Amino acid sequence: MATIMLVEDAADTRDLFKTVLEMAEHQVEIAESGEECLGKLENIKPDVILMDISLPGELSGLDVVKKLRADESYQDIPIIALTAHAMDNDRILSLAAGCDEHISKPVFDLGTFTEIISQYAEKGRKAFHERSNA
Repeated sequence: MATIMLVEDAADTRDLFKTVLEMAEHQVEIAESGEECLGKLENIKPDVILMDISLPGELSGLDVVKKLRADESYQDIPIIALTAHAMDNDRILSLAAGCDEHISKPVFDLGTFTEIISQYAEKGRKAFHERSNA
């Protein structure tokens, strides 16, 4: 089981992804804004972060990703952009900001979605354990 931080402001989308990930036996922590995400990360060490790019408040999802990548303690956590911004340039911007992957919404194949998230969560767990044992 992985711990996943899901940063999503749309309630219906958040509920769908939370349900799908919990059915895959993951623990899901929710944040509805970039500010809330940063606050929760002070107490939670997720294996992977799913980041909506368009968030309410002063920080966009890409702003949060850049802040996390600038902090050494978060550099090993995989971050996946989960966004309705689906153009090629949007993917490039997500990856340039520090995301490891870019998944466009709506997600039609929830099985493949869950597999991708699980694979990145495993990478995050391995990186954390390697770093802890160094």
